[in-house]
Amino acid sequence: MPVRQKSWGLPVGPPDRTATIKADENELEQQSTEAAVKYWLSEAEKLQPEQRVLFERGAEADSYEDYVSDLTRAVQNTTNSSKVSRLSRKMKPVYALVKSVAPLVASADQASPFPPSLVIGGITCILSASNRVDDYQSKVIEKMEGMVDEIDSINQYRREGIFQDDPGIKACELNLATDIFQFCVRVAPIFFDEKGRERNGLSVALKMQLKDFDIKFGDIMAHFKQHLRALENRRGLINNRWIKETHFGVKEMGLLMEQNSQDKKGAMEEKLRQQKQDEDIERGEASSSILQLLYTDYLAAQRRKEFLDWLPFIDFGEFHDNAFDRSVDGTGEWLTKNNNYKAWSDSSSSSMLWIRGKHGSGKSHLASCIIEKLLLEAKTAPGNAVAFVYCTTTQSKTEMTLNNLLGSLLRQICRQLPPSRDVKDLISKDDYSSKDSPRRSDLKSGILKAISACQASSIIVDGLDECSKLNDSHFKEFCDFIASLVEKSGAVTKVIVLSRPNYGEIDKIMGNISHVIDVDTGANHDDIERFVSQTISEINSEPSQEEPQDFEEIKSKLVNNASGMFLYVRLKVRDFEDLGNAEDIRASLEDTVEDLNDLYGQAINSVLEKRTPFRERALMALMWITNSRRPLSKMELLEALSLKLKRNSIRSSLLVSLL
Repeated sequence: MPVRQKSWGLPVGPPDRTATIKADENELEQQSTEAAVKYWLSEAEKLQPEQRVLFERGAEADSYEDYVSDLTRAVQNTTNSSKVSRLSRKMKPVYALVKSVAPLVASADQASPFPPSLVIGGITCILSASNRVDDYQSKVIEKMEGMVDEIDSINQYRREGIFQDDPGIKACELNLATDIFQFCVRVAPIFFDEKGRERNGLSVALKMQLKDFDIKFGDIMAHFKQHLRALENRRGLINNRWIKETHFGVKEMGLLMEQNSQDKKGAMEEKLRQQKQDEDIERGEASSSILQLLYTDYLAAQRRKEFLDWLPFIDFGEFHDNAFDRSVDGTGEWLTKNNNYKAWSDSSSSSMLWIRGKHGSGKSHLASCIIEKLLLEAKTAPGNAVAFVYCTTTQSKTEMTLNNLLGSLLRQICRQLPPSRDVKDLISKDDYSSKDSPRRSDLKSGILKAISACQASSIIVDGLDECSKLNDSHFKEFCDFIASLVEKSGAVTKVIVLSRPNYGEIDKIMGNISHVIDVDTGANHDDIERFVSQTISEINSEPSQEEPQDFEEIKSKLVNNASGMFLYVRLKVRDFEDLGNAEDIRASLEDTVEDLNDLYGQAINSVLEKRTPFRERALMALMWITNSRRPLSKMELLEALSLKLKRNSIRSSLLVSLL
């Protein structure tokens, strides 16, 4: 029970929950602390001297801002730079965790030669590897990002000053930091040799060949989840005990005040004491209410996380980052100046904008520019949400299904709702951790409810025509639902659809809209010119004195022949390096006016003209790409090309080279 105060008032300031721990638990707490420190030391001692140098190099920052700057510089040359950069911006929870447990390690009886700062140094080490093994490195980043998201819930309590220096909480946090460190120690030898030198991409690929990622790191992730549950249980125990004893203390103080008032004389004194008693009880109840509210918020945050993990989705974030990063400076600016775009944007009511153009006209590039602009605007407009899907992407391993598209929209909107908004009314369910997938009708109603909870929402659907490949009548259903967002959401909802024209279901929902922009009828002419100029300059960065005029003529012809199609430029320029000089390049542009089908045919013919081994391998690659049920990663395609009839396994010497 908390120590009774001499005055009538309850103590002011954040209550100390650690005081609620019973004395007979001190020994158990000491044991858990010692076990956590021992766990840390046992894992840290496994670090080889050369690895430690790498880890210490990434742990030298004096502040979080310095650490982020160092990490950003370290990962700029990696193959997954956009994905790693996004992860580096989310590292604050782990940095705070490391700083929190540092005193615990430092105060151990045995002076630790292994500071917890090695955790953030290890993260920098494994993320900075530039080996070209995209698939495996993506899995490393995915696991690390998952652990970072879990750690973020810890900081919610640290920001509120809750639990302060409870030894049990600190022990749990140190266990989590050790799990992350153990993950880094196990990953490091994959990308760095025993002397701390970075391995080449092929040796890493061979080292990882046919090894199951989850098997290699499954024990670490199991320990991490176990320690998370231990932390949650510890917090719940302290919360419940503190609330119970706070109520008991308030009641006891009330009884004491009542007894004292009976021993005093005078109606005025009695009235004053009674008033004081009422004030103290109110303060006690208010304090208890605040704590209960914080605990309720924590449970709501946990429920939201389970809800988001339960939803089917495709991660379009990386595709968006890549699309926007590939943009040529200055392109896409014409769109926001277009009268139809401004009318759509300035409207105070829900409305839809249709941006249409033929295949390869740069619609996805425009989508990335619009999305980036709307995301920046939403940061300064609390209550506004932005959600988007790229139906054109083939980079995701997750199958493009209607449920995954709907789940992606719902998930993005939910992540932008205020923390006080509970998600349980979006799709009602007792247990979001179950494996039962949500019904499509629940996903659609959930999106409408989530949008209604926002002041305004922007929904962007790029490549809606690509959804015509969906099973059954799902294309029509998705088109109808996108149109319904403007009519049924109950809040201001702005929708942008980018697609090719002449698709019946799309034409049907766009029949009555007033905001339409045609991309390839001259609107994107300046963008094509900028793109051509940059592409040609990359081919011939140091032209001779005679060549500039020739290349200006080449640019002009290429822009005219492109007819508003970026894809035409990409396919055509790919052959320029083989032609050898400006004269031959200019001649290739004068021979015929080709369309995309002609260029695709030329590409196939060039494959067929290759020598037998290369031709067969190229055709086999096309067969795998065309017939696979989902897009293949580079490593998966290489393994597929290495398969032969009656071959039971793939030795290192048989794996098709990455290079």
